[in-house]
Amino acid sequence: METLVSSFLLGITCTLMMTFFVYALRQTQRNLLRQELILGGEKVVDRVIRSYMASHDTYILANTSINGVLIAQASAVNSSKLIFDTSGNLTWSSWKAFGYDSAKGQVWQAWQAFVTPVASGGELTTGPTVLLPANWSRRVISQNVSLFSVTGPSNGVIRVRVVLSDRNGYQVEIASSGDALN
Repeated sequence: METLVSSFLLGITCTLMMTFFVYALRQTQRNLLRQELILGGEKVVDRVIRSYMASHDTYILANTSINGVLIAQASAVNSSKLIFDTSGNLTWSSWKAFGYDSAKGQVWQAWQAFVTPVASGGELTTGPTVLLPANWSRRVISQNVSLFSVTGPSNGVIRVRVVLSDRNGYQVEIASSGDALN
């Protein structure tokens, strides 16, 4: 009889321990998925603001064809080294685009060189004219995005907002502001 009672109690104890273990494992998995969403949102916001910081507050263009923005860069494609003319003025030579594909839930970035680098005017005021941003080759920087917006500049400051959601309906909203240094 004692053996039967102790076996019964041991079974209940093991069942409770397994239930707790499974619960803890599920919570850990949910927290990892949420952390992944947070990191994805932070990556998007950081890249847009860093690109804008290296630009000028008047050289950002909203672009509805890509649901995003174009930011003029005073550097070559895939470079962070600034380019100057002989007078010491910045030479604007490429566009960096951030777009949102709502059908796929992705934010992407693309980089395209100007047809002719300029110190002012030209392509800076008109935007890309030869190859439109919707046709640039893209690199996805975040998945599971349900909203992406860049507003401004207002007093030289832009605001970047991104909302990501997982398959369970958990949402993370990351927003930040930044200004151009040039």
